[in-house]
Order: sequence, then C-alpha cells, then structure tokens
Amino acid sequence: MSNFTKSIMYSAAVLAVGLIAIFAIYNNMGAQDAANIEPASGEETATIEGEAAADAEAQAEQAATEATEAAAEATTEAATEATDAAAAAVEGATEAAAEAATDAAEATTEAATDAAEAATEAAGEAVDAATEAAEPAAGEAVDAAAEEAEKAAH
Repeated sequence: MSNFTKSIMYSAAVLAVGLIAIFAIYNNMGAQDAANIEPASGEETATIEGEAAADAEAQAEQAATEATEAAAEATTEAATEATDAAAAAVEGATEAAAEAATDAAEATTEAATDAAEAATEAAGEAVDAATEAAEPAAGEAVDAAAEEAEKAAH
C-alpha cells in the first residue's frame, strides 16, 4: 500500500468515528441529567433516589465534617510544634550570639591591652632614640654657647 492510500484509509476511519460520536450525542440531547444517558450496553443505569439519596448525602456530609475537624486538629498540632521548634531555635541562636559577643569582647580587650603595651614600648624607644640623638647636639650647643660667653667676657 502506498502512503497516499494509507492516508485516505486513516481519514475515512477518523470521519466514521466522528460521525458515530455526533449521532450518539444528538440522540441524548433530550436527557435532563446524567441519569438519563444510556450506557454503552443499552440499558438504563440505576440512580439513588429518595431516602437512600438523603442517607448518602448525610453520610458524605458527616465524613466531610470529620475530615475537616481532623485536618484542623492536625494543622493546630503542626503549628504548635513549629512554634516550639522556632522558640528553641531562637533560644539557641540567642545563646550562641551571646557567647560570640562575649568571645569578641574578650578578644577586643586582649587586643587593646596588647596594642597599649606595644604603644608604650614604642614610645619609650622613641624617647630613648630622641634622647640619644639630642645629647650630642645639646652638648655641641652648650660648648658653643660657653665659647661665645668666654669671647664676650674677654
């Protein structure tokens, strides 16, 4: 069979199935509800009517109410557990933050003490260096002033 022939056969099959569906829908246009639609076997389906329908509705309503109550209770329990977990997490985070702040304060104090000691030592060394540098110059200035004073006195 060629592809053209296969295409024609497929199109004819689709058209036939479509027409069957259209006629089936057209025949059931007069139906008022789903209970009046004929099943494929050709027999009418049974529906629940009267007291049995009311009982089924009451049972469904009761089941829905129980399910809603169970869901509300489960949601409340989950919310309570989540709140407790969040409180525990906040408490743990607070303790960790306080410990970190204490450690940081101790480290800052130690660093400040070390810096003050280093600055004191550096200042002492600077004074010593300045004194050593100034002594020869001061000695020369004193000698020069003494010579000038002797010259002025003579």
